[in-house]
Amino acid sequence: VPLAPVAAPAAPDDVARVRREVAGGRPWVLVLGERSRRKNCAGALRAFAAAGEALRDHVLVLAGPEGHGHEEVAAEAARPD
Repeated sequence: VPLAPVAAPAAPDDVARVRREVAGGRPWVLVLGERSRRKNCAGALRAFAAAGEALRDHVLVLAGPEGHGHEEVAAEAARPD
């Protein structure tokens, strides 16, 4: 793509800083996009919870603006299980 930005690899110090700030130093799974019913963010939350032991050391990070149905996503995130 002629006008696409060229991404450079992040410096190791920057990666470590973001890991500390975003997830307390733990690895994470990133869901990037509008937090909405249309993007099935509630499904991503359920899938992360269902992964159980496979992702027990990870943090789920939802990043993006609130969209239509974001209340459903917030309600799913607030579930105790």
